[in-house]
Amino acid sequence: MVKKCFTLLSFTLLLASAAAHAQQAQAPLYGELAFAPLRIKSDGESIHVNTLRGIVGYELHPNVAVEGHLGLGVGSHSGTFQGDPYKARIRHAVGLYVKPKAVLSPDVEVFARLGYARIKTKLTIAGDTESMTDSGASYGLGLAYRITPKLAAVVDYTHYHGEEGAKIHGYAIGLRMQF
Repeated sequence: MVKKCFTLLSFTLLLASAAAHAQQAQAPLYGELAFAPLRIKSDGESIHVNTLRGIVGYELHPNVAVEGHLGLGVGSHSGTFQGDPYKARIRHAVGLYVKPKAVLSPDVEVFARLGYARIKTKLTIAGDTESMTDSGASYGLGLAYRITPKLAAVVDYTHYHGEEGAKIHGYAIGLRMQF
């Protein structure tokens, strides 16, 4: 009789523990929307452009996720390049990343991103328009602060290094939503 009661109590505690864990666990699918001002450095010149970045991510493990990124240019930047007037904008950026992360507290997470990105820009110099596509390795670091159980504020810094020698980097500020 004691053995049956102990088995029943153990089984009940196991179920209660599993239910509590299921309530605390986050959904594996999430999305982010962020404003990301970027700096493009090429041939000793710097150009500042703005993007709106969307991310869809999936948590493979509590400490590892995979993400797909899509960034769209917001407006354009004008200035002079070697004495000639120019206008530049990012048409789009796409990327695929692995995101290792660590939870520092129930509300704070730090993460890194390592992946590959492709960025298409449009540049008009002295009336001549050229579209350029640059792709290569990309990496970054970030911090997320949980506002509610399903919503977090996110800030990160990402560096893109293209094959053509252009270096693109910048920060992003946004929100993450667990689905």
